[in-house]
Amino acid sequence: MNRIKELVEILYDSLTCVTVAIIGIAYFNVQFAARVFCWVVIFEFILEIVKKYVRTEKDHVRADKAKKTAEEAKKN
Repeated sequence: MNRIKELVEILYDSLTCVTVAIIGIAYFNVQFAARVFCWVVIFEFILEIVKKYVRTEKDHVRADKAKKTAEEAKKN
């Protein structure tokens, strides 16, 4: 199920980039659209790296709960 969710997210991101490029071509020019497309792709790539390696507050809370549960299990 996670793989399907990741695939949908990748497709959504790709569609977003393509939409931005089409709007750029329609309203400005091809060179501008290409630049915007490249920057959007780079931004999305950096964002994915940050999401992957930066732990959120929820992750910290889960880790703390798991640690407490493990300590309680050792005591019992």
